[in-house]
Amino acid sequence: MLKHFSAFVPLLATGACEHSSDDVDSEVVANDTAASCSADSDLETSGREVDFGEVRVGDGETLRLALSAVGTCDTHVSAATMTNPDFWISTAPGFVPPFELEAGSGVYWELVYVPSAVEADTGTLLIDSDDPTEPRIEIELNGQGT
Repeated sequence: MLKHFSAFVPLLATGACEHSSDDVDSEVVANDTAASCSADSDLETSGREVDFGEVRVGDGETLRLALSAVGTCDTHVSAATMTNPDFWISTAPGFVPPFELEAGSGVYWELVYVPSAVEADTGTLLIDSDDPTEPRIEIELNGQGT
């Protein structure tokens, strides 16, 4: 089940803002922050590696991963891809990519590991967003089927 961070509040309001000056000859300038927001999107996660430990074949283990929009603008999460079918994401409607994550807020994704064989499993969760400095986040996944 996906849950919102309850303690997060928006850092800055998005939308239009005005800048003015004491100079009587200057004019009020409207700035639409939506135009500059793509440069201020910033997606962070609670970790870059998730280790599920030993899990019996056919059983499942669930761990949480936090996604946070820490920039001053909303972040668009466009895709999430798993590279190994023994790992998957349990999501709630509204937070299946693509979706918008409001600036200053976050969500939990529950990552699930259900080993299909007695073996070490590895995989990667790829999260794509409009974060200009890190458009793809890679989360390493590890588990041991027993």
